[in-house]
Amino acid sequence: MIVNQKTAKAILLNTFFFICSSTNISSVQAEEKSLNVGFVTGFSEKGAYLGLSKTIKKSEFEIGLNYLNTNLYKFKTNQGNDIKISNLGGEISYKLFANKKVESSGFYAKASGELSNLSISTNKDLTKEVGKIGGADVTCSACGILTVETDPNKLIFIPSLSIGYQRKINKWLYTNIEIGAQYIKLPEVIWSTNIGQDYPSFIEEEIDETVSDINKIRNDLPNILPSAKLTFSYKL
Repeated sequence: MIVNQKTAKAILLNTFFFICSSTNISSVQAEEKSLNVGFVTGFSEKGAYLGLSKTIKKSEFEIGLNYLNTNLYKFKTNQGNDIKISNLGGEISYKLFANKKVESSGFYAKASGELSNLSISTNKDLTKEVGKIGGADVTCSACGILTVETDPNKLIFIPSLSIGYQRKINKWLYTNIEIGAQYIKLPEVIWSTNIGQDYPSFIEEEIDETVSDINKIRNDLPNILPSAKLTFSYKL
């Protein structure tokens, strides 16, 4: 599902402020109670993760950010160009624990939704391409650098379901491991160059081939993919 960026940011900000306001210390009674909030960090297949959690009875709400650096995964197109995969997304999740006491070790079910700009892209230097015009070898020194990518101006919604296990290390520190499945539908592939102009036929062929390579990766990617996550949380 593709979502407008302004709408997505508004949803994330409103949810973040709701969770933060619900953890207001003034709402905690003078008795010795935990604040039921936590700071979470870890990593998954979509990159590093940093979040904030709020415990309510047998459940836990969490909001956080996923960040995937383009250097983490190394792939190449059929033409030998490097493929970059990046991600920056805001995630909201809900955990339901099997145990009555959320602060103890045990299993839980989790439903999540992420608004993400997950992207697959590649670059190619068109000035190095050689073609024939009228029997002579020619290059296009003004053709610039080609960028082919899934549309970076569109956010996608990634829902997921998973099963996890929480292990209590001490009074404040916990570790969580999760496995599950997620639904991903990438936006359409677009291309651009740093120099806009009309291109000779041999350059147009190179552009078409590069677009075809990224489109094949996008189309061959299953919509339902496995997910895994390892996190550490510090609960107050």
